[in-house]
Amino acid sequence: MISDLESRGFNGLIFSWYGRGDQTDDVAQKVKAYLASSSNTNKNFHYLIMVVFPFFQGGESLANLETNINYCKTNYFSDPNYETEPVTNGNPVLMFFGVRSSAYLTDPDMVIAKESTTPRGVWVDEDVGHITESWVNMTYQWTENFDQGTTNSYSTDPFNLSAVTNEYPTIQANPGKQAFGAMCAHFDGTLTKELSWSLGKYLPSSNGLCEVVRAAEINSVIPTNMTRMQWATWSDWEEGTEVESGTENYFALTAQVNNTNVLAWTIASGDERTVDHYEVYAATNGGNAAFLCSVPTGIYQTNVSQLGLSPGNYQLYVDAIGKPCIRNHLSPAVSYQAVTPPVVTLNIQYSASQVILTWPVGTLQSAPAVTGPYTDMTGAASPYPLAPSGTQQYFRVRIQ
Repeated sequence: MISDLESRGFNGLIFSWYGRGDQTDDVAQKVKAYLASSSNTNKNFHYLIMVVFPFFQGGESLANLETNINYCKTNYFSDPNYETEPVTNGNPVLMFFGVRSSAYLTDPDMVIAKESTTPRGVWVDEDVGHITESWVNMTYQWTENFDQGTTNSYSTDPFNLSAVTNEYPTIQANPGKQAFGAMCAHFDGTLTKELSWSLGKYLPSSNGLCEVVRAAEINSVIPTNMTRMQWATWSDWEEGTEVESGTENYFALTAQVNNTNVLAWTIASGDERTVDHYEVYAATNGGNAAFLCSVPTGIYQTNVSQLGLSPGNYQLYVDAIGKPCIRNHLSPAVSYQAVTPPVVTLNIQYSASQVILTWPVGTLQSAPAVTGPYTDMTGAASPYPLAPSGTQQYFRVRIQ
């Protein structure tokens, strides 16, 4: 799981934690052990605890909360891989979910709990409704999906952008409090059978555009004190918020090679806004493929003869690399035969007060200096006459 998250660019993991002795605590201990082991090569990956109400082991009393936080203090907060603020030599970060739904804990109780356990800790509360409370050091956002029965906004604001950024002014107005932003690429509670909190909730993926458009909106107005971003997911496979499968953008390419060795491709389906760049690969056995080059979006061709392939028969592929957490899609194979370019001699003769250039194959190029830049002389064919006048010029033949 950790290596999968790291491969997608994540640098941390937040645990929904239900108290000591719970299975979530067992998983947290295993992650802690893995990050400390020699198997973990990424020393910049951190984890942190989110205390979850109202399903907390041992109940929601103040005494039980203090006991569990002291347990975290002993078992997690001193771990060098636990998230702190600041990140280097900082104080432990502890998140809370569902405090407002608790019938037993009030803001004064949370103040007492903090002072008695981790007075220097950084405590993070859900949303901004209580951002001014003394125990709240940071806030965080969530999926901001449409609630059950809310359909009238789909056409005017299909990705619920207004909900994503409507707390930003409050966050910005409290510069002494930091914040976690949140990304969510899709949410589908329409198939949920038992999870009442997600039943009917919905956020359309729109073939990956939801992620792209939301990220752009956040980036355009993000407050300076929003220092972290989480990918919000809970009962992920039930709600369709999982990241492991990648967001499907249904992107497809068709490719072909012309007689001048140019590999070109066209978009058959999908939206290029969900693509980061293209990569070109070559294989000789229909299996293992070698990377040839990277091409930015908006450009749909490359000259294969300039990519250093040895003579032989190849299958070429174009891979549309999706933006983070969006799937990649490979084009069908295109056959290509790489050949050794012929050795060409450019001959120069002087005849009848003219300079005559001759060459067997290729495209004549000219330049004002021997170092270039050289440009194709469109329409020039061998033999090519030139008047020996004007500024000096240099010539060469481009084979491919």
